[in-house]
Amino acid sequence: MLPLRHALLLITLFFSGAASLVLETLWFDWLALHWGHTAEASAAVLACFMLGLGLGQWLMLKRQSLPLSSAKLWALCELLVGLFALAANSRFANSSDVVSWTALLWILAPTLFMGMTLPLAVACLRQQSLSTGIGLAYAANTSGAALGAVATVWWLIPQLGLSHTGLVAVVGQCLAALLVFIFASDRYTDNAPSDDTSDNQQHSNTPWRPLLAVAASGLFVLGMEVIWFRALLLTHRSTSENFAVMLAVVLVGLAIGSAGASTYLRKRPSLATNQALVVLLITQSLVTVIGLMLWQPGASGSLILHAAALIALPCICSGALMVIATRALQQSNNQRNASAQLILASTLGSAIGAPLVALYLLPTIGVAHALQCLLLITALAALLNQTKLAAAGFVAVGIIAFALPEQWQQKQNRAAQLYVQLDQAEIVAQADGKYQSVQLLESRFLEQPLSHRLVTDSYSMTSTAADSERYMRLFAWLPQAMRSDLSDVLLISYGVGTTAETLLASANTQSLTIADPSATILATSRLIQRPDQPLDDPRVRLRLEDGRKVLQQNPAQFDLITGEPPPPRLAGMHALYSQEYFQLMQQALKPQGWASYWLPVDQLTVASSKAIIQAFCKAFADCSLWAGSHYNWILLGSKQGQVASDAITALFNDSASRQQLKTAGFETPAQLASSFIAGPDTLQQWAGTRPAVSDNWPQRIESRWPGDIDIKTYAKWMDGADSEARFKASVWATQWPLADDQLQIAWAIQPLLNGQFRPNQTQRLQVISQLLAITDWEAPVLWALGTDHKRVAIAKSEINRTAAKQTAQLHQAVGLLAERDPAAISKLQALAEHYPLAAELAAIATQR
Repeated sequence: MLPLRHALLLITLFFSGAASLVLETLWFDWLALHWGHTAEASAAVLACFMLGLGLGQWLMLKRQSLPLSSAKLWALCELLVGLFALAANSRFANSSDVVSWTALLWILAPTLFMGMTLPLAVACLRQQSLSTGIGLAYAANTSGAALGAVATVWWLIPQLGLSHTGLVAVVGQCLAALLVFIFASDRYTDNAPSDDTSDNQQHSNTPWRPLLAVAASGLFVLGMEVIWFRALLLTHRSTSENFAVMLAVVLVGLAIGSAGASTYLRKRPSLATNQALVVLLITQSLVTVIGLMLWQPGASGSLILHAAALIALPCICSGALMVIATRALQQSNNQRNASAQLILASTLGSAIGAPLVALYLLPTIGVAHALQCLLLITALAALLNQTKLAAAGFVAVGIIAFALPEQWQQKQNRAAQLYVQLDQAEIVAQADGKYQSVQLLESRFLEQPLSHRLVTDSYSMTSTAADSERYMRLFAWLPQAMRSDLSDVLLISYGVGTTAETLLASANTQSLTIADPSATILATSRLIQRPDQPLDDPRVRLRLEDGRKVLQQNPAQFDLITGEPPPPRLAGMHALYSQEYFQLMQQALKPQGWASYWLPVDQLTVASSKAIIQAFCKAFADCSLWAGSHYNWILLGSKQGQVASDAITALFNDSASRQQLKTAGFETPAQLASSFIAGPDTLQQWAGTRPAVSDNWPQRIESRWPGDIDIKTYAKWMDGADSEARFKASVWATQWPLADDQLQIAWAIQPLLNGQFRPNQTQRLQVISQLLAITDWEAPVLWALGTDHKRVAIAKSEINRTAAKQTAQLHQAVGLLAERDPAAISKLQALAEHYPLAAELAAIATQR
């Protein structure tokens, strides 16, 4: 049983680890605001963090004598971590400041002292053997880090914000220093008992081999952390909370392994041999491969259970391996040097693992082959420790791992099955990138491509279906209806290129800057067949960067800024929905510039939507809200609030845009006006006292899904009568020359085009009859009958050579009916034998 004093010191290590993880999380968040939420920026912060730890551990190896005991030096290091962390947080807290890459030095200083604390703690646990001391210290520190990971995201940041969370971590470090001063005796020396070396003398002659095993294990775990998370995201969303849970499982596994091995070695120290190291490396690799092959995306169960099943055992092996390896360093009676060597080896391996996989292996060879590379590195380290056993074990692992590429492809396919079935599509492309696994789905009609959907991990990111194109094209059309002279445009996030295509269709667009950090998404989108590829247009300037960073670098440059970034609930995306971000947008606009932005309210609680609207309206005083399609809403704002009355007419007279407008269900200016929801006064009243999303308060965007009450609130907001009344009281009613009767009809039909209303079989004929009687609009007729302009165009081109000739003829006839062409009557009558609906439509057309 541990002495009380030692138990208290382990508790101190626990809370020190928690505070350190809180600081690491904050540094990632703060610097992402300055440099963008990119893989390169995250890798730079992680590398700097690991470098600081490694430098601290290296300094402990070089330490010969200091006037301070290990206990006092440990306490001083904890205090210095807190003080330097306070300075770093103060430097990063103002996200509007320009921060260069030299800011990494602000992280290097506190992490250097973090790296010194664990070896010093082991030296203070002098009554324990080296392996037991390291095992218990590492377990306490790592389990504390697990608590810090979860507490930061689940409680501290939501309750305190980033700034005050940083203060909590600083206070925690200072308290750890105080506890060490109180409970660590000044009489402690740096000498500690050695374990019996009689059974393990071979270790002392070649200590670099077990150190290599520890480094390889650290590299493997941190590299696999990227792959494990990618696999779990095939079922679970990539929210900050989910990432915290997955990281906590990794850390708890390491803690269990090190604590368990320490306890076991006290009873059977003779098991600590090179052979045991190799067995652990083989076991770690084997359970990783088997776990990933057995993992099934879409399986029922909570994230923590899935993460534990996939991650826990390999991490337990890694934690145990750290303790077993200590026996190789028994010729040194100085626990400080021995522990520093081991922890340094683990840190250096970990520093290489994650960047190697995320930045290089995944984008170049994919998930499965990246795992095979990690297995190869681990096998080499094992061979250098015990050749015969390692060779036999890793041959077996390699045989099993040979099937990984095919298995991973099947798992990706399974993750996309919901959308495959929904669209009746097939997967035509798959790729693994720095940020996500990407799949391109293609839906076909009459053997011809109809639409495409881009699925990232298990999330449908964007689509070229008619209803999706409707709102994505509105990002361009709404601002163009306000001003026709929008020549310099910034598009944040490319998706499948629909918004870019719409912007480039306008002759007024002289330059289009596209900001998107994901080269994988850009490359995949090129596979979509188009008459003109937007990315190849000479007016396009491509920036493989986060949109926020581009805004910081380009003040007062753009006439229009528009964007459809990933949904705000996903990890890190709050930075593209905060008040400070929208202010950067406002500052990057020219004096008469406009901004349009995606607000997917069906993925947000009402409280979250209000917080985002507050953030946008604080940056744009003339903010307004428009309905795109379903619950894909659009925020619109300008720098000066000036509307050109002739711009909407010019938009609809533009020959290049006219057909796209018609296909999307905007055949007259009145239909565009009917997408209006609310102006600035109404939005401010609705948002009320709900505080805005800010860089300091990112989790004002709640992680939970909206409930029925939220959706009903949104549906009420899109009520046609209320929206029409609000529009008539707005500036647009006075600026746009629109006839009242056209507006009234447009608002009556808006629910059909917006996807709020789909007529059932008994309603359909009545709706079609009314549409044909009171309008000459085509899209409402087609959409009410379950088709659209794309299908009709395919039917016309394929009617003479398709196997499904009658289906093609029906769609062609419906197209003629929507065009009010008299020829539709005879064609529908000819199909009446096969399609009863055709006879009824022919009767309606005849009555006209």
